[in-house]
Amino acid sequence: MREVRKDRIEIRFAQHRLVEGWHLLLRPRAHAGRVADQLAQAFGAEVLHRVHRLSKVGRATPGGPKLAEGVLIPRKGVIELRRAIETREAPSAIGVYQGNFVLKADDVSISVKLIDGQFPPYDQVIPKDNDRAVVVSRVVFLDALRRVSIMSSDKTQGVRIGLEKGKLRVESDNPDLGAAKEEIDVPYKGTAMQIGFNARYFMELLAEIETSEVRLELSGELDPGVVRPADGSDYVGVVMPMRL
Repeated sequence: MREVRKDRIEIRFAQHRLVEGWHLLLRPRAHAGRVADQLAQAFGAEVLHRVHRLSKVGRATPGGPKLAEGVLIPRKGVIELRRAIETREAPSAIGVYQGNFVLKADDVSISVKLIDGQFPPYDQVIPKDNDRAVVVSRVVFLDALRRVSIMSSDKTQGVRIGLEKGKLRVESDNPDLGAAKEEIDVPYKGTAMQIGFNARYFMELLAEIETSEVRLELSGELDPGVVRPADGSDYVGVVMPMRL
């Protein structure tokens, strides 16, 4: 096991039909960071439910080992790792040894058996050319989703997110309850469009981002939506669309 000092940690969160766990990939990067904080923040994110959602976080980990293909950490193991470091401020040491992910934090040492198998091809899910993008207040967007989703179906929690000139629109309707609609002023000048999404997936992604503004990237009605911190931080959340 080696103390992490000079590399980059990328964690992809997923709960897949064949693989349930976290994907950990270490690769070189120049920036530095504190491992305990990085892991606590990253492990705090929710996971991809089936194939509807994906989150990817990158954090600098100075001096760490390189794992070109990454490893798969089971969900229960990640929960225990998070518990061990979320209240600690001192740097932690991590490593991979004989099929186990190992963490040492002060007087605590944890070894988690890794999952055999390959992580789903997440790069194919993350859109690279969503051409309808807007920057919006994270809190305002999150609050609008919370209010509008009250009127959505309990089963699907579906809402329609639309863009039109100067407006980001969130709306839902339920034959048994009624309808809800909110509009947010945004600097958007593109063509009008509307896509259905599960509101809960967006709310959980927004709750994990710490910046005051986020960048929402959309494309066609059948294409995934993307949420990123507006300041360019290495976090990306992807939500698959749904028909409403």
